[in-house]
Amino acid sequence: MKAKGVTTVVNLRMPSEMAQIGFDEVAWRASHLWGAYLIRDRKVPVETALSQTRKINLRDDAPFGGQQPIEEFLGRTIPELARPK
Repeated sequence: MKAKGVTTVVNLRMPSEMAQIGFDEVAWRASHLWGAYLIRDRKVPVETALSQTRKINLRDDAPFGGQQPIEEFLGRTIPELARPK
């Protein structure tokens, strides 16, 4: 992302909001964005990108409702994602 000009990431949540989340939401959101970047821009195979991003908190099997953020970033469904049971 640095090559694309990204130099700063800003978290707009207050510390009290972060304490209520119960997991590292920043890493969770970043993993979805990173996975979409790998798939779309770097042309990394979906399974490889998912494997890598699961190591950094993708949590694609967590209940989220509807599409996962990675799918929204890509504008398409990713059948290889784990789905909540």
